[in-house]
Formats: sequence, C-alpha cells, structure tokens
Amino acid sequence: MIKKDPATPSPPSPEYPWRGISPGFHVIHGNLLEDLRDLMVQWISEAPLPPLEPETILVQSNGISQWLKFALAESGVAMGLEITLPARLQWRLYRATPGNEAVPAISPYDKELLVWRILRILPELLPDPAFTELQRFLADPADLLRRYELALRIADLLDQYQVYRADWLSAWQEGRLEGPEVFPEEHHWQARLWQRLCEDMPLELHGTDRATIHQRCLDYLRTCREAPQGLPPRIIAFGMSTLTAPVIEALQAASRFSQVLLFVHNPCRYHWTEIGEPRGILTRQRRRSRPGRDSLQEEDLHFHGHPLLISWGMQGRDYIGLLDSLDETGQSEVFRSPGESCLLHQLQEDIFELRSLEETRERWQDPLSIPDKSLTFHNAHSALREIEILHDNLLEAFEEDPDLEPRDVMVMVPDITSYAPLVSAVFGQHSRDDLRRIPYTISDQTLRDTDPVVSALETLLDISSSRATLEEILGLLETPSLREAFGLNEEDLSILEQWACEAGIRWGIDGAHREQFDIPHRIEQNTWRFGLRRMLLGYATGERSLWQGIAGFEGVAGLEAESLGKLARLIERLDRFRKDISTPRPPQEWSELLRGLLEDFFRPRQPREEETLEALGRALHLWEAACRQGGFQEEIPLTVVRQGWMERLDTPGLTQRFFAGAVNFATLMPMRAVPFKMICLLGMNDKEYPRQQQPLGFDLMQLRGNTRTGDRSRREDDRYLFLEALLSARKRLYISWAGRSIQDNSLRSPSILVSRLRDHLDRGWTSPTPAESPEPSPGVSASLTREYPLQPFSNAYRDPGTELFTYAREWWHPPKEEKPLPSLLFRSGEARTPSLRDLQQLLRLPCQVYFSEGLDVTSFGHDTKELPQEEPFSAIGLDRWHLQQELIEDILLDPGKTPQEHFNRLVLAGKTPVPPFHRSLEEACLADGEDMISRYRQELPSEESDLLPGSIRARITLGRGQVILEEEIFPVFTMDGGLLKRLILTPTRLTNSKGPETERLRREKLLSYWPGHLAANAAGEAMTTTVAGLHTTVTLHPLPPEEACRYLEDLFELWHEATAQPLPATPATAFAWFSLDCSCDSTGSPLWDETLLKRIKTQQKTSLDHEYNQSTRLQRIWSSWQEIWQAPAFAETARRLYFPLYHHTSSQPPAGSPAKSPAKLPAKEKRPR
Repeated sequence: MIKKDPATPSPPSPEYPWRGISPGFHVIHGNLLEDLRDLMVQWISEAPLPPLEPETILVQSNGISQWLKFALAESGVAMGLEITLPARLQWRLYRATPGNEAVPAISPYDKELLVWRILRILPELLPDPAFTELQRFLADPADLLRRYELALRIADLLDQYQVYRADWLSAWQEGRLEGPEVFPEEHHWQARLWQRLCEDMPLELHGTDRATIHQRCLDYLRTCREAPQGLPPRIIAFGMSTLTAPVIEALQAASRFSQVLLFVHNPCRYHWTEIGEPRGILTRQRRRSRPGRDSLQEEDLHFHGHPLLISWGMQGRDYIGLLDSLDETGQSEVFRSPGESCLLHQLQEDIFELRSLEETRERWQDPLSIPDKSLTFHNAHSALREIEILHDNLLEAFEEDPDLEPRDVMVMVPDITSYAPLVSAVFGQHSRDDLRRIPYTISDQTLRDTDPVVSALETLLDISSSRATLEEILGLLETPSLREAFGLNEEDLSILEQWACEAGIRWGIDGAHREQFDIPHRIEQNTWRFGLRRMLLGYATGERSLWQGIAGFEGVAGLEAESLGKLARLIERLDRFRKDISTPRPPQEWSELLRGLLEDFFRPRQPREEETLEALGRALHLWEAACRQGGFQEEIPLTVVRQGWMERLDTPGLTQRFFAGAVNFATLMPMRAVPFKMICLLGMNDKEYPRQQQPLGFDLMQLRGNTRTGDRSRREDDRYLFLEALLSARKRLYISWAGRSIQDNSLRSPSILVSRLRDHLDRGWTSPTPAESPEPSPGVSASLTREYPLQPFSNAYRDPGTELFTYAREWWHPPKEEKPLPSLLFRSGEARTPSLRDLQQLLRLPCQVYFSEGLDVTSFGHDTKELPQEEPFSAIGLDRWHLQQELIEDILLDPGKTPQEHFNRLVLAGKTPVPPFHRSLEEACLADGEDMISRYRQELPSEESDLLPGSIRARITLGRGQVILEEEIFPVFTMDGGLLKRLILTPTRLTNSKGPETERLRREKLLSYWPGHLAANAAGEAMTTTVAGLHTTVTLHPLPPEEACRYLEDLFELWHEATAQPLPATPATAFAWFSLDCSCDSTGSPLWDETLLKRIKTQQKTSLDHEYNQSTRLQRIWSSWQEIWQAPAFAETARRLYFPLYHHTSSQPPAGSPAKSPAKLPAKEKRPR
C-alpha cells in the first residue's frame, strides 16, 4: 500500500502493471479524488490513444464531468473526450454484439416506452384472477389518469427488476413462477404481466430484453477472438461510488480487448467491507489488513472500525466488496493522509485509518483548540435565516482566508427547488459595486421551476379546469414571448389591468365556461366577455352609454385602445383552445393540437426562449413516439398527456452547467463528491434528511428474504452522500438546520445524521475547560454550534460579548442624534412642510407617519392591493360604501334621470350581486341615497342650489412672511349673507345607533375634514364645514383665526415629531379615554386598572380591538392597544392631537385642560382622579 506525506504536493507515481494501452481490468483505490484525478491525467498523458481516437470516460454526474474537463484542460488541451454515462456505453456494447442487430437505439423495455405498453395491456389482463389486487384499484375503467399513474409505477419497478433482478424476469418470461425467495400469491400478476409484455413486442424485437441481450453480449465478449467493432481501446470509470453488477460484468468482459480503469473513491486505506456485517463472512479480512487487528478475536472482528463508516458507508462497502470479489483484477492504491491540523482533518484521518472510538480517544487526548472553524454547526429558525446566516459566514470566511474564492465553495441542500428563491433573494440583493456581493449560481433547477415560458404553458394547459381569473389571465401577459405573439408591450399591462378591474371582470371566460363550476343559466356578469363588451361599447360610443343590456365603460380612449383589441384576441383564442382540450383525443391528434398551441401563443424574442420552445417541441415528439412504439392509440384526456409531456422536458444528462466561478448551490445527489475547500450542507432537518421514499406495496425487492447486496435504498444513498460531503471538504465543513420553531422558538431536532456526527465528536474529543470554571466543559459539539436569533435585526447582535455578527448594515443605522425640536417659527425649512393630506394621515394613524417619512416604508407585504377574484355576492363594508358613493355622485351629476335608472346602470355594470339577489341592496341604497341627497340639498344656498361649488385658497404665513401652507379647499359654497360653507356628501356612517346621544358621534370619521377646516379658519375665512353622511349631518362651526392657528401649529409640530419616533396615540384610544373623563393618576398618566376596563363600554372595546387588529403598523410597534394606553407620552399626545376636535364637537367636553393645548376648558373642570 502507498502512503504519502500530506505536505508533498504531487501524487505518487508507483510502477503500475499497465503503463501502455494493453488490455486488462484494473481498479485504483484512493481516498482523495484530486489524487485519482491527477493520476488519471498522468496516465492519459504518458499513454495517449492513437490520433482521432476519443478518450472514453464514464462518470455519473455533470459535476464530476466538468471537474475532469477542467483538470485535463489545465494539463494541455481537453479535446477528443467522450464523457458519458455508464448505461449509455453499456447499451452501445449491447448493440455492437453480433446477434443484437435488431436492438434499437432506445430499448423497447425502457421505462418511458414500457409505460404506454402497460397502459394499453392492463385492461385486457384485469379479468385474470391473478390481477385481483389491481382490479380493486382500477375499479373505474374511465379513470385513465389513475391507470396511467399505476402504469408509471409498474414500469419503474420493472425497470429496477431489469437491473437488479434480471434472473426473475428470465424465469417469468419462460412462464415459470419462480425467482423471488418470497413470492406471495397476490403478487403473481407481475410475472403474468411481464410475460404478456414480452409476447406483445413485435417479432423483430423478441429477445431484446436487457437480461437476454446482456447475457448474449457477455458470451460474445468472453469467447470472441477479435475486438468488437466500436469498442473503445480504453475505458475509464472515474469517481463513482457505485456501479450495478451488469455494468461491471460488461466492463470486465470488455477488458479482454480494452484497457478498463476504475478509479474508485475509497475513504479508508484498509479493507473495511466486512465491518458491521454478520460473522462468518470474513473471507478476505487479511487482504489490506490493518496492523494490530490480529489481537482481536475473529468473532469480534466485524465490529472493529469507525462508527460513522459502519453507519453510513453501506453503499460504498457493497460496491468495493463487489470489486474485490472479481477475478483477474488488478488492484492498486493511491492513498494519502488527510492530515491532523484541524478537527475536520482529524475526523477524516480517523476514517482513513479505520479507528474505533476507543482509538480515537487515545489518539486525540489533548483538548480541542477553540475556535476551530473547520467543522461548524449553525442552528437557525427557518430556511431563509439559514441563507442569511450563510451569507454572513461566507463573507467572514473570505475575509479570514484570502486563498478562499467563491468557486471554492459548494452549498448543497436536500431540495434546491424550495431554496432557490431564498438564495436569489439574499445573495441577489447586493449591487455589483457592493463589497458584500458574492457571485452565485444555482444548479439542478428544471425548466418547470425557472422558465417563464413553461410556466405560462402550464397555465394554458390548466385553462379547461381553472376559473380563468383576472390574475391568471393578466399573469400570462407577464411572459414576453406570449405578449409578442399578440403584439402587446410591457407598458400595456398596467392600463389593461386598470381597465379590466374597473370594467368588472372577475373570473370565467363567459357564461358557458362558468357552467362547469355549477353556475346556472349561463350568467355572463363579471366574466371576460362581459367586461370586453363593456369596454368595446364604451370605446365605440365614447360615453357612459346603455345598449342592449350592456353598460358602456367610459375609460377606454385614445391610442391605448389598440391594446384592447389585442386582449380580446387573446381571450378568443383561449376560449377556442379551452374547448379543444376538453375532449379526449388520440396521442397523434394531441401532438398536432399542442404544436399549434406553441405556435399560436408564443413568439420567441430571446435565444433562451427559442431553446425552451425547441425543448418543448422535442419533448412532445418523444412522447408521441413513445406512445406509437408502445402501440397506444387510445383516446386520453389532457391530464395524462400533460404529465407524460412534462416528464420528458427535464431529462437528466451531463450538459448542465456546474462550475461557473461562483458559489454553487445544488441538490444533494449521488456521485457528487467533488472536492471543495468549503462545503456547506443546509436544510439538515429531522425527517427531511435522509429523505423519505415510500416504497411500493408490490415491490418484491423490499420483502424480507428478497434483498440482495448492492440493492439501492434512498436512505442509504443519503447516508453515503453525507459521508462523501464530510470527506470532500478540504478546509471547512458547514452544517446548518432549522433547529428552532419560527412560531414558538421551541427546539427542533436536526437530521439523525447530524445528531450522530455530534454524538461521535462529543465521545471522541474533549473541549477545553476554562481555568476559572468549576463546571465541566460542555461537549465539543456545543462549542462548535452557534445559535442565531429569529430576525437579522435582533438586539442579540448588539451585545458586545456575543459571537454573533452580521454584515447587513442596513439593519444597524447609527441612531440619529436627538435634538430638541424647535418651535415651528424657527424651522425655516429644515424639513419639508407637511400638506393637509399629511396632516390627515397623522390624525388617522400617527405611527404611519413614522413608517412612511422616518423609515421610508410605504407598505407592508399584505398591504399591497390584490386583484379582485370574486364577483360581488353582497355589498357590505367598503364595497357598500363605494357603491353608495357612486350612486349619489351619478344622481347629482345627472339629475335628469331617476335614482332607479342610475341604480339599474350599476347593476348592468356588474357592481351589484347578480339579479335577482340585488333587490334588498337596491331598496336600501335608493332609500339611503334619497335621504342623504335630500339633506345635502337642504344645506345648499337657497337661491343658488343649481350652481357648482367653488373653492378657497388657504394661505398661512409665519411672522416673517414665510409661507408654510397654501392649498385649495373645496367644495365651498357661499351662503346667504356671504358666509362660507364647505359641504361634503359621503355615505359614511357618522354616528352609532346605540349609546347616549352625546357619545354616538363617531369623531374618527371627521378627522379627514378637520385639517382643512382649521386651515380655512386660520387663514381668516370664517368657514363652516358640514358633512352630510348616512342618516346624520354633522356641522363643524367656525373657529377664531388665533385658535385655529394654534391648533394647526400643534399639528405641524406633532407631524415633525412623528417622523422621528412613533407617537403613542390612536383615534380610538384617545376618544375612548376622553369619554372616561381623562382619568389620570398623580403623575398625569392615564389610569389603567380593572375598574377602568369595566367602564369601557362594549362598543368602545370593539372599536379599540378592531382598530388594532386592522393595522399591521400598530402591531409592529405595540403588542396591544392597552400598551399604547399605558405609554408615558399617551396622555400628552392624545390631548394635542385629538382633544381640539373632541372639544369642538362635544356639548360637555372632558375636564383636564391639556397643558400644551390652546383650547380653553370650562372653569368647572373635573380634577384627575
């Protein structure tokens, strides 16, 4: 055996038996892939093939393929390479064998072809008593999707049988119910089905099953005297952790004429294939035997080894054991110690030396030096936090190690599909000139996950079963190639969305489409056809016209109207396509229809779009060919076609880009043990890794007694993947999982593999104990684990003694220097002057000013307005308000029509429930509208009621003549005697129906009108504000200019305060406190006890709860409305903000004149309690 000092840079160069291209089968073992790679490059360089003869290299993943290409390119020119999968070379050898001339390029027993043959044959076999088990599953013969899914699973199982149980299939083909050791009678249908499949093959394809042609190929290669035509002179299999027995047999047979080299990644320098196996099989324990093993008893020999290698290495153990069992095989080794410089290398060294746990303790007796960052564990709350934490740790690693580059980092997760958007969100947020930007790439994503063309296509294929909502159809237009097919631009989308929403489009193409969702009588209201007719009529007439029951939509005009016709053409094609795909068809007709779909709905503009459409066309062609070769011509629904088509879209191969000079994110997959300086494993959560795979109930290989050495298992594959990742990390291994609940912070277990690794570290190594600490030190794993808070802006990052850190400086702006706010007179333009709209926002919700002005946060995630999805079933709340508002506006603007005619137009516009369910709403709206308009007209000037309202300009200046406010206030009428009245008509309910008359007024509904009322009066205009609302009219009387100015100045100053910090007050809390006589304690803070709680009326408490629950901004700052009430600054803020309005609208205002309020309270004030 060959050992090498870790400090020696080049791989060893021993004398191998075959330095030329002489035939033979040779296995080279090595624990470091780079040594095996360098040896392979050296071998190829010293013994080159003849000119124009390609070098055949077998790999199992695109990662290994590209890694080898780079290595060969560094040594010279990487050309003349045929890097392929073992199965492809195996099939090529089969076809080159005499007697196998009839074997096609694609096996007729291939899973993709076999599924359609099974789908066709199953119905004729079901009456057979042997198929009783399947008869129950396929009770409904019309359920083709269920039959297809069963055929897919049977085809996959038979494909596994062809690889691992070919002897069973050979017996079944001959009609013998033999093969499995355990063969329950209820599973005998498998033998009958396989026999029927072989009989169903065309005559020229008889004898082309894998077992037959494999044996024929072996017999020929073992007996022929000349090399078969097309057999490569040298075959190299590199870095594979497992190969099936048929492939190894074929390679061994080909080694009579070819030089076959197997470069095997072997984690241990000693023979370890019997560790953990039952006693009695130690037939080769002396080969590559380990010094010191002779002292062990033979009955205990199979337990002596590294615990992790025993637990996780079954796949590699079986593979290496299979290679050791081969005869006439050359065995060579190129082993090198990983070193002992850090914990990761020590762990790898233990596996390399096959040390038991006792030997590990003896070897590493000294306490581990901390910090040791070669192996670290990271406990987060969610996948997003895992990515954020990884980004920070990578920046730290790049800063600490100048030799570490992004291309040296590999990040692997159990499922890249769930992590890809999070990676893009975190790693893609920094601009190119930001030093925190880390280049990254994401591998293993399918077209279905990433390509917008495929996403749009799947939406189109769903059109027959979907509701065709506004969001779905407009979402289609987000795809550039689909927009191009209909001549639309990206700029057209916003106007089309606005028109569609306002025209009343909600869902359904037309009434006929809605019938499949049990909507009777072909109701067209709120469908696409309904909305398009409204828009087209409005464009044709240019007004709010009525024609044949259609209410014209007046918003469409100008050159933008051209996009409306293009939208109509899209809806027409969708409707036609929906009808076409609703009918089952034979595969050939489906192929023609779907090709037409691609041509009609997509016009590629970019090369990537052309490639995607070509891939879709190619997958469709392969699917049709598979149906034809399987003899399947039955009519099938779209659901079966779609599944078969999309499954062929992402066929695995060796063409996917893997190395791109950036941090690579990928899925944990077999054969991906490429060495990297830093390997990161994310998502190592319990029950998520090892990944679960539910076995088929009729899989005979899973039955006890039928298992064999070398059988594949998803859980064992994942265990070996974890071991390979541990061995492939050269400097750092980073392991992360979501170990805390994002809901309640409770503990969550990591993967059983992570727990096993941590337990091994705790038992094999010791962590240093501080001299001053009497307590024993925690385990090594605890010192290597870092726990993180839920949020990246947690105060835990600010603790000077913490080991937590972050590079996300956006969360850590230095606190602003707090300066006393000067009087408004001395502001002189330091900050922008608020407008009346800003003051309205301040009064409605003071903390919103802090978010919008101080933090520049205009909306939260769910604040974004979503497209409406449902037609109006009832009009309540805000919907009722908008409907009533539009009705009274129509009545005022067009008094020549009756209110009933105006309401009928709203019905035809789709803004009410479908007739006749709108009757009760109609009666209520007409009655309320007539009442409000009647009271509104009573407030108009007696002689000028027909005149339109005017406006006044409120101009407010400081003492030095500086203008701080100048805005128009409208609508304002000039009343008899020259008095000004601002008259507002709104369907808002201004009073409550219950409670004392003095407390019924809903003052929060007047807050929007209060700043304008103050501004007009402060400007010297004695203006009255009258609000005619639902069932009530409220009047705000004029104020003296000096008093209005003081109120307004207070609001200006409070607005500036609100931009720096959230003000602890809301309308509901302030008015509720005022109604309780402003109860305060001796310090002036509001009283808050059980007595006060009992005094709050149910209606007030409901209002307080509603206000808090409806505001995300309040919930972000305070845990409850009670906390707002208890804030020290609540009393002062509430009085300055809301008491002037409360006092102005109350016949008996509360006692306790605010210290800073200019309002004059009555002399008989109530003292605070």
